[in-house]
Amino acid sequence: MNKYSLFLIVFLFVSCQKQEELTSNPIFGEWNWKYTKGGIAGLSITPTTAGYHKKMTLDFKYKFALFKNGVLEDSGRFEVVKATSIFKQDPDDFIKLSNGKSYVISDVSETELILSDNFPDGFSYYFTKN
Repeated sequence: MNKYSLFLIVFLFVSCQKQEELTSNPIFGEWNWKYTKGGIAGLSITPTTAGYHKKMTLDFKYKFALFKNGVLEDSGRFEVVKATSIFKQDPDDFIKLSNGKSYVISDVSETELILSDNFPDGFSYYFTKN
């Protein structure tokens, strides 16, 4: 086996492993806005009370897109980073969007995503996976 064959085998192994890590991360996918809660008044906002639907896509290439009633509102890149939140002393996972907004990832599973503002009296945004 020559050195090029060995390089190819190692490259394929690492590529497959990285792809497996990406596809196993539940944050990637298409997320439908279910409701928003919070604020100083303790509001609860749903698509019915707001009069619109929202959807967010987070893809494997770390690109996001935000839609309102099916119309693209914003898009760009995102990253998941560790930072200190108001919720606990240990670092939390944040999603940081290229539009300057960032949210604490309060919970994420195969079917649900909760993003929260990182300030007192902020909102939490609840999504379900398509």
